[in-house]
Amino acid sequence: MIRTRPAPPAPCRRIAATCRASASAAHPLRDAASGGALFPSLASLRSAGIYSVYDSNGELQYVGVSRQIAGSLDALARAFDASTAAFATATPLPGATAADLQAAWRAAITAHGAIPPGNAATADPRWAAPKGKPLLFRPDTDVRRWASARVAAMLTQQRCAELSERGYNIIDSAIDEEACAAARRAAEALDASGALRSIPAQMAAGRRDRSAALALPAPGASALVAGYGSPPLPPHDGTDAAALADAAALLMAVPAALMAASARDGLAPAQSLQLAVYDGDGNAFYSRHVDNPGTGAPGAADGPPGLRISDRAVTAILYLNPQWRDDDGGELRLWPPAGDTWMDVQPRAGRLLLFDSVRVEHEVRPCRARRWALSAWLPRADACVTSA
Repeated sequence: MIRTRPAPPAPCRRIAATCRASASAAHPLRDAASGGALFPSLASLRSAGIYSVYDSNGELQYVGVSRQIAGSLDALARAFDASTAAFATATPLPGATAADLQAAWRAAITAHGAIPPGNAATADPRWAAPKGKPLLFRPDTDVRRWASARVAAMLTQQRCAELSERGYNIIDSAIDEEACAAARRAAEALDASGALRSIPAQMAAGRRDRSAALALPAPGASALVAGYGSPPLPPHDGTDAAALADAAALLMAVPAALMAASARDGLAPAQSLQLAVYDGDGNAFYSRHVDNPGTGAPGAADGPPGLRISDRAVTAILYLNPQWRDDDGGELRLWPPAGDTWMDVQPRAGRLLLFDSVRVEHEVRPCRARRWALSAWLPRADACVTSA
């Protein structure tokens, strides 16, 4: 007797139409006959490869890459209910290199035509199982859109309200440890090339660091360029340089996210960024000051619109210091406007600090380890308008 295979349910037919390159057919993620264990044909996939997970309606939710497909799918089956993770397809790639796997993963998402929810900047953290973090898809040519989505997810209405009321807000894990370490390596390479310099006038005012002005490159480029007043940067590219450019893109996306979440008007993107390092010899610090002392302060009104000290409205700082310890010093000491007491902010890896450039006095405490910070001063929008 010839046995005919029953037609798959509608969700499976939809998956097949959108995953033509997959080496396996769509299968239920769980096997009802065995009490909910991983479906046998998926459980047998012990090689490296990429896989896709779909909800009960057949909509793609996540594309992953794994050294052992079955283990990753089993972890996701345990993390989600059947409405979110109902079906899966897989493309085994035995013997594939890490580069091959990443290329296949990126091609699968690109072929889908949209970023699945589990791979988006706002991904449910449960998609991290079992890798420790979800695979967030960011096309190399779309840094700005990726950064905008990431920052919009972080800057909630509550955080914006706290910034307005207290004068500051702290957001941890704006970038993860791996991205932070890569950006830090790029920063160290720029410093080793002589791109970062001490400014004599600032040293006389109580600042002991080296810095460089940077700018986000044109769309499609993967490395930062010199900002206003800085000489051209030496050649730098590669994964580390791209990570530093990603960090800069996050800071550039802050103004739009602040205005969207708080109904606040009048901010513009930073016209330039500053990369600064304090050496860890105990003598590197920055004395107490305010970022915008007003138009009457010496030099505050110098420079082009949007780059004058008196134009600054909000300061945004992203710290690039993996494995920072409390006894390394280098805290940013803040004097919030609401009280007379100060508070210390550790410059930990991936921490994003926002504060009012006009109202919040601050200082950098002496550093006993090399301390890196990428800063942006967000100007008032009306300050960026040039007179005719």
